[in-house]
Amino acid sequence: MSPIRFHYGALASGLQAAGTCIGALGALAHFAPVPYAQQLISLAVSILDKIDQAQSNKECFQQLAKDIGALVIAVVDSGAHVHSLLMQKNLDDLVSDLTDIEKFVDKSTNHNAIRRIFTSSVDAKKVEEYRSKIQQAVTVFGVR
Repeated sequence: MSPIRFHYGALASGLQAAGTCIGALGALAHFAPVPYAQQLISLAVSILDKIDQAQSNKECFQQLAKDIGALVIAVVDSGAHVHSLLMQKNLDDLVSDLTDIEKFVDKSTNHNAIRRIFTSSVDAKKVEEYRSKIQQAVTVFGVR
């Protein structure tokens, strides 16, 4: 029983650290040379706050949180300027995806206990789909 608590405690600490890192970026977002930086960071912080409240699929949601943290850092670090229609589309798609994720996480974390039992596997699959999208976006913004 104790190792499970430690495991979740370690994941919670990691999530808190990711939130702190993104929160620090948020304080500097208005100075970032990246369009949408403030909006992306705000969405990421909102998602992390909601994930912190997850009752089921904690590990899946926390992995999603780590991916989102990596994505925000990759976007801000890339210095992605909107010099092309493709970059504009990538940023628009990213904001749209994060907005969808925020709505999904909000809905999933507000389920009552009985509904969580029935939706747990569906939610886990949806989290994996979102993780895949986020990882693709990390690749787009991580490559210069």
